[in-house]
Amino acid sequence: MCKGPITKGTPAHPLAVSHSLTFMTAPSKTVDAINQALDILENALEPLFAKSLHDTIENQDPLEQAKFCAMVPYIVSQLITSKPNSSF
Repeated sequence: MCKGPITKGTPAHPLAVSHSLTFMTAPSKTVDAINQALDILENALEPLFAKSLHDTIENQDPLEQAKFCAMVPYIVSQLITSKPNSSF
């Protein structure tokens, strides 16, 4: 049976849900881990959503607005697909 990349003594990180689960994990533990990771992510992103995108970029020049708008999808993609930093 395939094993995940987990080694003995590896610290569990709440955002490392996919990296910390094995094939034999109980579904309820998996759901709890995902919920915990989403709570942490929501708390981290809350200040970013305090202002609308328009309010954030309205006083910037057009080039800076374009850079910011091009960067947003990349950041979202990285949040979804990147391996969490263990020192987070």
